[in-house]
Amino acid sequence: MLFFQVTVQLGWVKNWRKGDVKAAFLQGRDRDVDKNGRLYLRPPKDRPLTGVPFGCLLEVIKSVYGLPDAPQAWWEEITGYLKKCGFQSCRLDPAFLIHYDPDGSLGVIIVLHVDDIMIANDGSKTTEKIVAQIHDKYPFGEWTHVHKVKSITYTGRTARVHGDEILVDQEAFIKGRMSELPKKKSRLRSVDDPCTEEERADFESGVGDVHWVTSQTRVDHAVDTSRLQKRQNKPTHRDYVDLGKIIDEVKSTADFALRIRPINNPVIAAWTDSALY
Repeated sequence: MLFFQVTVQLGWVKNWRKGDVKAAFLQGRDRDVDKNGRLYLRPPKDRPLTGVPFGCLLEVIKSVYGLPDAPQAWWEEITGYLKKCGFQSCRLDPAFLIHYDPDGSLGVIIVLHVDDIMIANDGSKTTEKIVAQIHDKYPFGEWTHVHKVKSITYTGRTARVHGDEILVDQEAFIKGRMSELPKKKSRLRSVDDPCTEEERADFESGVGDVHWVTSQTRVDHAVDTSRLQKRQNKPTHRDYVDLGKIIDEVKSTADFALRIRPINNPVIAAWTDSALY
């Protein structure tokens, strides 16, 4: 959300791109053999590899997908390169990186999520050159100017440009992956009856779905999520029915979108819960 807000605040929506790096983990740094030891694999028998004689082994040089150190190796590679280009990690979020112009103003911003990258800049020749360097450094599959397409998907959210605003929703997730709770015939059942094991499993799954959307876009149900999360250990029939109604309401308004728009005289405020300390 910080990336979206800065992009609209500075009027950079037409210089906003979204890309994904192909085979990102293979672009990461080489495996640390001294620390993790050497790793070998056998070529598939039914798909011989050109230039590899039968019976030979292949040594794994890169941290390929599936190895526990692969995400870290890619993270160190991409952030290391960006910092060489003059980027700094934001103190609020290390995955949000900033490049300042010589006069101290913002020139480029980047947000990273594994192999997905969003980048926006002020449109100057200097910052366009920086963006081009990043694009040429890695093999990108997708590289999209967001204002030229209907929408993009990033970390389970759909975002699109609307004038000088950005609209963000989770309609695809809500309609496609959020399941309704099975309806139970319960006229004679007390609202205080504990949920069955099957109901409890459905309840926990449903609370997880609601938590995901409320943490991203559906802030209108954040209080409901917090309340029902506290009931997961011993949910009652009342809790089950309550959650079902909330899910039904979220699904019926799945196209609800957050409007990220420029703010006049923005002020940054923060609060903490003393119970955390």
